[in-house]
Amino acid sequence: MPRVDYFADVILPLALPNLYTYRVPQALNEEVKPGMRVVVQFGKSKLYAAIVRKVHESAPAYTAKYIESVLDPQPVVTEKQLEFWEWMAAYYLCTRGEVMLAALPSGLRLTSETRIVLNENWSGERGDLDDEAFSICEALDVRQVLSIEDVSEILGKKSVYPPIRKLLDLGTVRVYEELQHRYMPKFESFVKLADTFDDEEKLKEVFDKLEKKAFRQLEILMSFIRLSDRYGDRKKIVRKTDLLAASNTVSGVLNALVDKGIFEIEELEVSRLNFSAQSIRDLVLSPHQDKALEEIRNGFSSKEVCLLYGVTSSGKTEVYIRLIAEQLAAGKQVLYLLPEIALT
Repeated sequence: MPRVDYFADVILPLALPNLYTYRVPQALNEEVKPGMRVVVQFGKSKLYAAIVRKVHESAPAYTAKYIESVLDPQPVVTEKQLEFWEWMAAYYLCTRGEVMLAALPSGLRLTSETRIVLNENWSGERGDLDDEAFSICEALDVRQVLSIEDVSEILGKKSVYPPIRKLLDLGTVRVYEELQHRYMPKFESFVKLADTFDDEEKLKEVFDKLEKKAFRQLEILMSFIRLSDRYGDRKKIVRKTDLLAASNTVSGVLNALVDKGIFEIEELEVSRLNFSAQSIRDLVLSPHQDKALEEIRNGFSSKEVCLLYGVTSSGKTEVYIRLIAEQLAAGKQVLYLLPEIALT
């Protein structure tokens, strides 16, 4: 029987514009099929679980690397799903690798960066595992989290995806998604009246003492009472900066009241987007913004889509806010997408 060399075009779980072709080892000629996951090397040392898109006999112009191993006995993605991925990539102007990352469950997205941990809900017996799987579990007892490279060192072999896949299939381990928290919450200092002085009699005593000895501190306390709307319908929390500005004083005077136990300072997380209903009503648009707003309204009268073009900091957001307020007032809903990382 003549030797046949097969090649496989694969989808890598990366934002790459093209498919990459790998040589199928002779021993795997009958095993590699479209929709299966295969382990391939991409770059100098990175290994990825790629999806086979097509198997053929046409060698690429470059020297194709060999497929390391096959992860699945049967395809995990159907031909219809692969066609759907291609449609999504074309429609959303992205790559098939990005669609693959979004479409596959984390347990099927094995890469060199994958981290595995023990599944605390697994009810099986370790004694039923083979030697490789047992060694991985023993290592996880000590180190809690293992990378693909760690498993490779433990087992003393390069291709470790098959034993990891077995453990994932059994539910013994699970993929650990390592998240990087790039969003830094914003905190501000707020002033509150100590619980001891929330009583009216105690508060009156404080007023009497400060009136005689510390008039600047009295001014801060009076400003706090006003800003917090203590005797109004709805009490408010008071920002430290607002209190200092309203009383026209400095932090040292406020700190004196904190030292006396009259005030307490709390650090609270605050939103970076403070668009209240009142701020929207008070929003005054420039002539250019008014013109853009009117043209958008006219555009919507004849078309379903309107493009507002403007450079950074040209005031587009204020126009969006006005349009959003109009739709909400009409009882409709709005989906507002923020692609700019600074705004997000």
